[in-house]
Amino acid sequence: MADTKSLTRGQNWARMMTLAQAGDAAVYERLLREIASYVKSLVKRKLRDLSQVDDLCQDILLATHKARHTYDSTRPFMPWLHAIVRFRLTDQLRKIYKGKRFEELDLESDYHETYSEGPAKEDIDASLLDALHHLPEKQRHVVQLLKLEGFSVKEAALATGMSESALKVSAHRAYKAMKLWLMKTGGNDAR
Repeated sequence: MADTKSLTRGQNWARMMTLAQAGDAAVYERLLREIASYVKSLVKRKLRDLSQVDDLCQDILLATHKARHTYDSTRPFMPWLHAIVRFRLTDQLRKIYKGKRFEELDLESDYHETYSEGPAKEDIDASLLDALHHLPEKQRHVVQLLKLEGFSVKEAALATGMSESALKVSAHRAYKAMKLWLMKTGGNDAR
């Protein structure tokens, strides 16, 4: 790999992920080690129980590994990684608080790098996260890609292996289910 000292952490990880996607196993192993350390520092700020921290970090690394094919090298890496961390951490916090409301996780303030993309940084109401959490995995992934990671329909279709029309149908059903959930639970965005 070329000199990476002038690159930010996110730019360096983006480059490493691109090489890993191309089949460089040594770079991928290094990337996972670096991400593991970073993820652990984020998770430790949100959870107090060290056994939960380690378990959640392993879960996040596994989710990152499973989703590595969805990373688009033309987009910043950190919002992509933060989306994975945020959703896994939110799931864990829901288990801990068993339905009680909690503030949206702001991982970007923990990492002081600016991003030009809006969707991954938007503040999301906890009721919307709750509605998203209750979707089937496939629909949740589609909404994540389209609304939180800012993928186009074409990009999301490629990332999921679905046709564009099937992805649109899945997204529509997900939005409808989220709206019903919000109306049922009294979420404030149920318009």
